[in-house]
Amino acid sequence: MDDATSARWFPIHVTTEEASGAPVFPLPVSSDPSIVDLSLQTDAATGSYTAKAPGTARLMTTTPFCLDLATGVEQGGPCPVLEVDVVGP
Repeated sequence: MDDATSARWFPIHVTTEEASGAPVFPLPVSSDPSIVDLSLQTDAATGSYTAKAPGTARLMTTTPFCLDLATGVEQGGPCPVLEVDVVGP
């Protein structure tokens, strides 16, 4: 894989339970699959995402709630996990 191709994808691994190895939360989904999308899921807790076009997309949880770490308050989901800015062609 050349540098240009490898720079267009990135892996994400979510936390798993120690005893079972099952993911605590499912892999996040993209707010805009035309910009960033899950391209390969190697197991329930690990996937590779591909940057497809310039723009900004958020990877979001599909859980019904999440915890705001700044305030310690639960909020309704889906919740952002990561914001991805794709630049270039």
